Amino acid sequence: MDYVKQVVDRLAEHKINTLHFHAIDDQGWRMEIKSRPRLTEIGAYRAETRLLTWNEVVPNETGQFPNYGGYYTQQQMKELVAYARDRGITVIPEVEMPGHTTSSVASYPFLSCTGKEVIVPNGGVQPPFLNILCAGKESTYEFIKDVLTEVAAIFPAPYIHVGGDEVTKTNWKQCADCQRKIKDEGLKNEEQLETYFMARVHAIVKGLNKNMIVWKERSKTPEGVIPMIYKNVNETPGVTADGYNVIVAPASHTYFDFYQGMHSQEPLAYGGHTYLSQVYAFFFRRL
Repeated sequence: MDYVKQVVDRLAEHKINTLHFHAIDDQGWRMEIKSRPRLTEIGAYRAETRLLTWNEVVPNETGQFPNYGGYYTQQQMKELVAYARDRGITVIPEVEMPGHTTSSVASYPFLSCTGKEVIVPNGGVQPPFLNILCAGKESTYEFIKDVLTEVAAIFPAPYIHVGGDEVTKTNWKQCADCQRKIKDEGLKNEEQLETYFMARVHAIVKGLNKNMIVWKERSKTPEGVIPMIYKNVNETPGVTADGYNVIVAPASHTYFDFYQGMHSQEPLAYGGHTYLSQVYAFFFRRL
């Protein structure tokens, strides 16, 4: 948390007033949820080869000792919110769903379509990730409500980001519960099931008096939800013309895990280039 506070200090120096707090992903669950303790007992830890760089790591295997992990307590997160508020910064939490949730499924296998036990993957496991939340079980939505209720109580921001990106629907196509839900709701396919899922989550978020943000994907964004465009900035005019407020954060200009100069002169990065001039040109352009 000391490092996160340093990030807040840097944001304040640059007059940036929002911290998007992405604390959930396949490789770890980082937020204490008291009603679902296994999320941090199991989902916050994984087996990791810590002496290797991220691109050298091989996938972990069942039975390996989970030697890496941790999570933020609710008290720590409340302290972060107060620390950021004192510096003019709002903290918006993100809880990924229905994809990027292997850490959730590892904690509670009933959340998946198969119900099988899985392990929290390390950095050597690459997409697609198949262990996503089952959209056909009502227990999934009960889980989501429990989690988001606690998250909403910790973060006073008027927004909750619920992810929604990179949903690999392989298991949905083979799941009896998902196929039953498609039939019962009069849906045509798994793409529409994803839209149905996000609409159910939106109802939960609205019930908590929050606005919902999602990553802009192929499936239809429910009315009243704020799509976050991260792939193609040219999508923006069409999305706003459909009546949506949007957040524009394309990888081409706002992903800072890319190289910022010559590869030979910088630490190992994810790939691609984001030059400082690109960033400034993006923020001062008129869409």
